[in-house]
Amino acid sequence: MSFFNPSNEETSQQHAAGTSTSSTQSPTEETPNTSGRPVVLGERQKCDLERVNGSCKTCSRLQIDCLGWGEKRPDWMRDTTQVAIRKAQLRSQMHRSRQPPAAQATTPPPVLSSGAAPNLPGGGFYDLTPGEGEIGSTSMAASSSTVGENSYEGLILFYFQNVVSYEFRFASEHVLQTLQHAVIRNSHGPVPNAMCASASLLQYIITSGTNSVPPNSLSFTIFQKAVTQLKHSKDTQGWYFNTDAMAAIELVKFAQMRGSIDDWRLPLDVCCHWLHNSPLNKQANPMSVLPHMSDVARFSTEATIWMETFACITTGRRPLFLTLCRNMWGNAEPTPGGPAVELSMSGLMGCSNQVMLAFAEIAGLAAWKEEKRRADSLSVRRLVEAGRVIETALRATRTHASLSDDVAKNANIAAQLSNTQSTLAQTSRGGPLDANQSLVPFIEGVFFNTALLYLQTILNDNSPGVPYVQSAVRSLVQILNWIPTPADASLLLPICLAGCMTDDATERNFFSRRLQNQNQHIGNVAHVRLVMESVWQRRDTLRVNVDWRDVMQELGFKLLLA
Repeated sequence: MSFFNPSNEETSQQHAAGTSTSSTQSPTEETPNTSGRPVVLGERQKCDLERVNGSCKTCSRLQIDCLGWGEKRPDWMRDTTQVAIRKAQLRSQMHRSRQPPAAQATTPPPVLSSGAAPNLPGGGFYDLTPGEGEIGSTSMAASSSTVGENSYEGLILFYFQNVVSYEFRFASEHVLQTLQHAVIRNSHGPVPNAMCASASLLQYIITSGTNSVPPNSLSFTIFQKAVTQLKHSKDTQGWYFNTDAMAAIELVKFAQMRGSIDDWRLPLDVCCHWLHNSPLNKQANPMSVLPHMSDVARFSTEATIWMETFACITTGRRPLFLTLCRNMWGNAEPTPGGPAVELSMSGLMGCSNQVMLAFAEIAGLAAWKEEKRRADSLSVRRLVEAGRVIETALRATRTHASLSDDVAKNANIAAQLSNTQSTLAQTSRGGPLDANQSLVPFIEGVFFNTALLYLQTILNDNSPGVPYVQSAVRSLVQILNWIPTPADASLLLPICLAGCMTDDATERNFFSRRLQNQNQHIGNVAHVRLVMESVWQRRDTLRVNVDWRDVMQELGFKLLLA
């Protein structure tokens, strides 16, 4: 199979997959010039345009599929997902054709350790390395093989058509392209294996109606291949690569999709180990490092901060990257003379950078409060003062009006949201919101008010009767009323926190109904409902403030609401 040479796309006879052999021209009839001749995908070798037994000589020599050539660009090449899949499939074929028989043997799946991360070099973080993760992929090739050819293409396609819109519902088009390029550049690496594991899992849940997947299932088999590759990369190189971190993020999402039945903390430890030893985390001014980071490194950094911070909210731990967040989004200054480059949490999960910093600050304050309380040395005055500093900084960075009590009265906003809701209702599974940017500020509004609510629960010991708490809950109800329900699966923390912090029967019914409209077997939806109902029952019975995190732990849930 060959690929278009962009230098002469219009005049050269294109040799591309998807073109029927009955409509292809004879190689002897084609007279392309040397610069315009198509090249074989992956190998960047010129196609000889000589057919031998239904395939050109170049594809036969490379032992890859050759599906013909034609004058027009095939329709599938206009679909970036299809292009990514076909590129990855071809690279997988070429990789297997080069593997000696002994190298294709599988090894027993290892178990990721969750010990303290040693201070290791952050190799492969910069774009200066020869390819994203390709150093690691060379050595990892002996420890695993890619998913079978027939299922690989289908699972990757299913991932980008269905899974990614569930896991990264608010992701920008750039994030989706970064994920696709990671598959293209290393089709036999841990990233596509992790994606295929999640795709297979979602297929099983949809068809079986349960997330109780058998240990010998295809999803677990592929999952263990990705784990094997991550462990091999660490054991042989001494550190994790950018693509290892991206794969670990997907393994965290795999565990979440199963309702956190699996321990998401182990793959999250891989992400934290990678980021902890990265140049970005070592620099006092991360802005000097950001311009040199690759797209995969940016994605992995954003996702790691997101998941680790939200994990601290439910577990009560102190955030590992609070200092990094402060350096990036607090008082950091851009590199003199350099471009203004920064990470974008909003482009990944819908929460602005400043609000994510506030979440990290509040989680740190909650951990400090608990430490002082256990030591019987808590100063309420210092607690309140610290809370005021966080709230002031949070409100000062709000660039658009807070969506509060008057949201439904604003005709322009209402019309805008109504149009967005109508558009989204026509998309499959809600879909990424790149084509519906008008909704993005309102997703940011959800997280903004959730951060305010989270802060008030820490300052007021989870009391639902505090006016600030009631106001934040009311604002969340009003904003969520305008957001299509498919998005709720990606807003579990706001719904859980607001639901637990209300005594109003109407609001309780609102949050419960939002979750009832979701698939109860995918992710933590059913767990969050049970946590809310348990909090309500305990508070109504005992007439005391109830910490929703204590209830979650008593129920035996280890939830990551990210």
